[in-house]
Amino acid sequence: MKFKILLLLIIVLAASLRLYRFEETLSLETDQAAAYLLADRIINDGHLLLVGPLTSIWQINLLSPTYYYLIAGLYYLFGNELTVSAVFAAGGILTVYLIYLLAEELWGKRPALLTAFFYSLSLTMTQYSRNIWEVHLVPLFVILALYLIQKAIKRSSLKLLLLSWPVFFFSLMYVSSILILPLMLFLWTKAYLAIRGGKRQNAFLQIIILTLSFGFIFYLPVIIFEATHGYPSLEYFLQVLGGRTPYIGLSWGNFIQPVISHMQLLSDSLFNFNLPVILMLPLWLSALFLSIKKSGRQVFDGRILSWMIITALVSTVIWQDKPEVYRLAALYPVIFLIWGFLSNRFTQPASPLHFKIVSILLMVIYAFSNLSGFSTIIKSADMSAFTSPFKTASLILKQAENKDFSVFVITPFERFNHHATSYYWALEKLAGKKLADLNDRGNWIDQNLQRTPWIFLICKEYQAETEASSDCLSYFLKEYRLPLPEVSIPEGDDFIYKIRGD
Repeated sequence: MKFKILLLLIIVLAASLRLYRFEETLSLETDQAAAYLLADRIINDGHLLLVGPLTSIWQINLLSPTYYYLIAGLYYLFGNELTVSAVFAAGGILTVYLIYLLAEELWGKRPALLTAFFYSLSLTMTQYSRNIWEVHLVPLFVILALYLIQKAIKRSSLKLLLLSWPVFFFSLMYVSSILILPLMLFLWTKAYLAIRGGKRQNAFLQIIILTLSFGFIFYLPVIIFEATHGYPSLEYFLQVLGGRTPYIGLSWGNFIQPVISHMQLLSDSLFNFNLPVILMLPLWLSALFLSIKKSGRQVFDGRILSWMIITALVSTVIWQDKPEVYRLAALYPVIFLIWGFLSNRFTQPASPLHFKIVSILLMVIYAFSNLSGFSTIIKSADMSAFTSPFKTASLILKQAENKDFSVFVITPFERFNHHATSYYWALEKLAGKKLADLNDRGNWIDQNLQRTPWIFLICKEYQAETEASSDCLSYFLKEYRLPLPEVSIPEGDDFIYKIRGD
């Protein structure tokens, strides 16, 4: 009974952190707007989408359209952004319970409570639950896949084991799960042998065939698109594999830095402050070593989870572009599982005193820093991240004078109209008609400048109008040979310029 009460309190804590002033923290950034805009096209125009969201390697169709169809289904059912986002919040609360069940299956109730407590408190996981994005669903499906594998082992159920494949491939709506795929293959093989027996080589071959089969099913739309469009991704993909792009490659001078950078980002996201990785590295290595050495001899144990973390972090060595923590989204459940397991071990009465002190100190720092970060976010929450595109869109509609118009958005770091999506979504909702064309892949808006009677340039995220004019406006007018704007309007963080087009 005591464990049930504690679990209930943890779930209440998780729900409070994910739902308190939920509406005021909604966001309508570029990726969220793209999902809603494409959901609208799928529902109302019968748009057949075959490829998934853009990634940092824009030239390659890396993702299947799973995420966009999921959002389309939710938007069809509920019809508004708030409720769709609330489904993500509900999924985040469910994930706390699922990770408890998984940890309980692996190690018992006490470490399961610790794991659920760490997960529920995480500011990063809380933010995942407050905003829609394909990355934010990765932990849910990773945990569910691992839980099904453990249940399959315990019940000797091949059906449950088979079910874990499509669940895992749902997590591949973003590429981060690829980092743990090698160890998933190993875990599937061990589970298959525990259930069916047989030779290891034959079992591994069958696992590879099953993985390729499910992968083919999930990526079939992408394969169809590539085959019917002359394989546009293939040439660039070969360049990426050969290290002839800014994204992937190996060089001795840059061998360790990507790994260190991603470890730093991961540590920062866990503790919500910048702790030099040189201080965290001994803790990381000690924790992983101890979980490898002392996790038991189960089919599915802490050693596999630890190797998932190690191999995923080491694999970031091939990434040459700017380090991004969301590439490691699939690792969060694994890290919290390991932490719950070790914290339970090191706070036992028989544990050495210095282990107890370090474990409890880390818990206190973790709890304080994450709750402090949550408090800061909630205090400044005012729904402006969601309403800002609508305010700008309303001004544009008033200035358009019932003539055709187009929108172009430039930020200090991006000049290719990528961020026009949120404004087009707001404009379409306010105007009640389609205003944006899609690109040739059908997975984003057409980012080319449309030559219409009016062109509205939005200089976004500039600190002052003088900066927006000298950098953003001057570049745009010169690049597209356009006259000086007839009207300039500041609106929040946006500077809007009304320019004659054709």
